[in-house]
Amino acid sequence: MEDLIALVSVVSKQKVRQIEIISEEVKLSKKTKEFYEGIRTGLIKSDLDAVQILYNQFYVDSKYRKLKGRLRNRLLNTVFFIDVQKFGKSDEETATVRSYHLLAIMKILKSRTKRKTAMNLADEALKVSLKFDIVDLIILLTKELKAHYGVFEYNKKKYAYYADLHKKFLYIFSYEIRASNMYITLAQKILKFNKSEITQNSIDELRELEITLTKISSFKYNFDTYNSLYFYYYLIKDYQKLVEISGKAVSFFQSKPGFLKIGIFDFLQKQGVAKYILGDLIEAIKVYEEALNMNPREGGTAWFNIRNHLFNAHLKCKEYDIAYKYLLESLSISKFKNLYESFKEPWLIKEAYMQLLIKMGKIEEDKDSKNKLRPFRINRFLNEVPLYSRDKSGRNIAILIIHVLFLFIQKKDDELQRRLDALGQYSFRYLRNDETLRSNAFIKMLQKLPDANYHPKGIERRVDKFYKRLVETPMNISEDSAETEVIPYEHLWEIVLELLQMRVNKEI
Repeated sequence: MEDLIALVSVVSKQKVRQIEIISEEVKLSKKTKEFYEGIRTGLIKSDLDAVQILYNQFYVDSKYRKLKGRLRNRLLNTVFFIDVQKFGKSDEETATVRSYHLLAIMKILKSRTKRKTAMNLADEALKVSLKFDIVDLIILLTKELKAHYGVFEYNKKKYAYYADLHKKFLYIFSYEIRASNMYITLAQKILKFNKSEITQNSIDELRELEITLTKISSFKYNFDTYNSLYFYYYLIKDYQKLVEISGKAVSFFQSKPGFLKIGIFDFLQKQGVAKYILGDLIEAIKVYEEALNMNPREGGTAWFNIRNHLFNAHLKCKEYDIAYKYLLESLSISKFKNLYESFKEPWLIKEAYMQLLIKMGKIEEDKDSKNKLRPFRINRFLNEVPLYSRDKSGRNIAILIIHVLFLFIQKKDDELQRRLDALGQYSFRYLRNDETLRSNAFIKMLQKLPDANYHPKGIERRVDKFYKRLVETPMNISEDSAETEVIPYEHLWEIVLELLQMRVNKEI
């Protein structure tokens, strides 16, 4: 009861009436409600959208800024009234939000001299934080509690308990910071933001973090450390070790019931990638399907990513109909059109290659189904991938190649010759390092098509040395290479030879 009295004295009836929250019942001004609904429905996406819709003008002025500020304050205030039981995707997420709510209330009560009630709330939040490894919050809460029972309400036993906890989790937090720093360092190398060599100090640090995995069970520490290990072995191309690391990570995160499933899902994907790299495509697909069965949120990044992996694996197995199914799922979902260009364009490139296979009769679309690919037009496709078309690091190669193949199908030989010449110049200028050897070889093979008069019998001896170079150079497995070689070049060359024969047979 003492707690309730303290809370009521701080939150008076008058203050409750002044709480400004957004709900179905709240009375908002007409403009504010129109503004809120416009954002909620996606009608308003920018300041310019807002002033045009709300004020029928094309400039931002003070009245709009005031309206925007008022809505922002209302939204910030509303966050504190979210039903955390419905908000959380897991027990961990619900617990985290609730614990930070309790921390905020505790700080307010403490500032209003309701210290005893504040510490009761701190202890409540601490119990939840300990259960779900919320290390930074544990440190804040134990700091408050050890000071309270060490000075303001002296209790030797409680002081010792909270002091020990504080010391223990400061140690854990120091390792979480180190793991986070290592994760960032190696992720930058994976993303090619930092092309320098991995230093010996980084390797030594990673070894120490790996040893400490057996001593620290916090979710974040393990997530960052396992990711760092995965990145390291990926960079040094020890792919068998990738399978081992991702397997250990999956086992660890499966032992954390109630936590976000991202740990399990993420490392199942990574394990699949490792098996894919090693050429064990059947096992890779099994692991990917296990991740798929976790039912990631429809239209979210994880939902698209797992379908991307399955698409790539089935395509490499020449299981074109199954790959097509995952492509169709991804393109048909309503959220696809709202994806960022850098995330959307690789799917559109995949669509172009699937259209090629459909043209050749390798994929048969269900004509009666409402859910199928739109009619393909090469010029529209080229306009839809401006970001990748401009890229000169190699990611636009898949676009250049598919353009050439469709020109061949359409028998636009003059334009095809010009494109092949341009492709040769592009290859000479940009594809001159070890990572682009396969693309360079494949482009040189395509350039020999006119020399053979587009005939399958005349092409083999002309491309023999380039084909040998291609097959002797292993496929570099990465996000970039998967976007470059949508269909592995060895398989794509078989398709080119089929196209040549189809042209001879007048089937195209």
